[in-house]
Amino acid sequence: MASVSSDKTPKSSSRPRAKTQMAGVSQQLLDEELEHSAKLIHAAVKAKCVKDIQEELARPLIRMHQSRVLNTPYNQCPPLVLASRHNCVEVVEYLLTLGEIDIEQTGMVMFLHEEIHGAAALWTSAACGHLEIVKKLIDSGADVTHSTNSGSTPLRAACYDGHLNVVKLLKRQGSDINMPNKYGHTPLMIACYKQHDRVVRYLLNCGVDVNRQSELRGNTALHDAAEAGNTQIVNLLLEAGATVQRRDGDISPLLSAAAVGQSDMVHYLHNHRSMKYTNEEYVEAMELLGSAYVDRHRDNNRAVECWQKALDLREKCTFRAIIDFSPQTAYRNVQKPKSSAELTSVASNHDSVEMLALAVREQILGISHPDTPYYIRYRGAIFADRGDFDRCMLMWTYALDIQIKAFNPGHDNIYLTLGSCAEVLHHILSRHSVMPSSVKYVVDVTELAFTELRRCRLTNSRFIFRIARVMLHLTGIWLKALDMKSSVVNNKRRLYEITYNLVQMQLVNDDEETLLHLAVSPDITKILDFPAYSFPCEAVLALLIACGAEINATDKHRRTALHTAIRKSNKHNAERVAHIISLLADAGVSVNARDCYRKRAIDYVKAESEVAVAVRKRSPICLQELAAVVIVDTGIDISQILPLKLTKFVNMF
Repeated sequence: MASVSSDKTPKSSSRPRAKTQMAGVSQQLLDEELEHSAKLIHAAVKAKCVKDIQEELARPLIRMHQSRVLNTPYNQCPPLVLASRHNCVEVVEYLLTLGEIDIEQTGMVMFLHEEIHGAAALWTSAACGHLEIVKKLIDSGADVTHSTNSGSTPLRAACYDGHLNVVKLLKRQGSDINMPNKYGHTPLMIACYKQHDRVVRYLLNCGVDVNRQSELRGNTALHDAAEAGNTQIVNLLLEAGATVQRRDGDISPLLSAAAVGQSDMVHYLHNHRSMKYTNEEYVEAMELLGSAYVDRHRDNNRAVECWQKALDLREKCTFRAIIDFSPQTAYRNVQKPKSSAELTSVASNHDSVEMLALAVREQILGISHPDTPYYIRYRGAIFADRGDFDRCMLMWTYALDIQIKAFNPGHDNIYLTLGSCAEVLHHILSRHSVMPSSVKYVVDVTELAFTELRRCRLTNSRFIFRIARVMLHLTGIWLKALDMKSSVVNNKRRLYEITYNLVQMQLVNDDEETLLHLAVSPDITKILDFPAYSFPCEAVLALLIACGAEINATDKHRRTALHTAIRKSNKHNAERVAHIISLLADAGVSVNARDCYRKRAIDYVKAESEVAVAVRKRSPICLQELAAVVIVDTGIDISQILPLKLTKFVNMF
């Protein structure tokens, strides 16, 4: 996700040219002091202590930089948003009196262990149902349409937890009751799904579009009510004119209810006089309901009953012939039973029942429906818990393949599947004997990750770098597999091809860090919930360098990979960092390059440390570098004098 912007550090397009080292140090001390002040204010807000905030802002230095302190997020959350989250009414009142406060400032807030990015104070207070704060923010000019990064408006946030008074206030202030989030989910849909009948009634009375469809899944509010199993809300929607008409390829509310195991709702909708579902649609619903019993309720007996009922209905009615599943290795090539005898045979084998449930869901819902790959991943996770990593990777590789075919580039679910694959593959290679199939999965997943990376590049997806981050893990895992199976020459050649193309993309993240910076940082060792490949990694670094990575590339702090390696070093990885220093130095990194604070890499460690010794061994006196330092310190304008390549070199000092 894109980070919250801050004026804490200069952008690369306007990097400071400090005239003295003292100026750089002073700037660093100022940054540290302001960050400490932001931390104190953050704590005071959570404690609802206005007096402590006033005292901190009264300090002369902080008063000079008040706007920066008040509007820069600490722990990704600025003071006004934090106060709105914790219902600190007096704090909000005080902050709003300060002329330099940005009422539309955004940050990250947590709701039920979920990170919400790009949340403004009004959205946050509306989501919490803090009516008094909502009123104060609106009175102070807060934008009622300001949505989060996911496109959620304050009104939709209030609908999520059923804060009717907040919903009414926002509606009166001009908030659009039909505005969906980026997934096409409207306030009415979420109110139906969360079963807030009073909010649903209010929105319907306001003339909300009851038949609005999501662009992603084609669902309406009726689908969400069916999934929730709430017949009262279903009837409210039908009375308001909800219809079951849908676009080609969209599933019906009947199938939506079946997909989540709402058996009572399936029968209710089938028998409802206004629905007019055919028997064939009901058969599909029973088949899908059987899959839900397996994957959601772990009730194989009820699943078999549903499938048997579907078979019985097919025998009584004239339907098209049962369509076999396409042979799929991930599902053990299971086929749809055509008779009670075949179903009995499947029911006798627990694994066959599980595979049949997945195959039925894919056939009815299709690969573009989120539930299809979700339950494939779920089943793979169960195999992993059982220690059957081969089956796990078989399932997850297939899930990843269909996600890339069906979802938008950089989709969250693709990233989650890739991350899970990397974690399990690392686990396999670290703790188990390596089988040929393990190496194959490493190759297959990396190839799929690279395919996704190219899709992201073509569409300018802002999520491209997090996919590239997983690629670094997969690269390390592939290198480890090659060490264990050194005879796989073709695999090694293919890895170099992929890495070369990856380097040629010249990817950077929000902090302008390159893949080289990440390869030497321990911060990326964890992808999702568990550590994957260990970083900093000499092998991955060496491969990136061999494939042409720019050795002196700098981030937005003007720090090279050497700066990053040394700044992130600790007593546990000191020996590894010493080897990385040698690798970087041999490749031509400028050991004495200075960052925006005029600090060399060695300035970030103690003089007697093992890492400092390693740097001093690789930092001979260089006349070019000394000359560059003099040019920068004296402030000579070289932009019109030196060639571009030499200018870039000088700017490193």
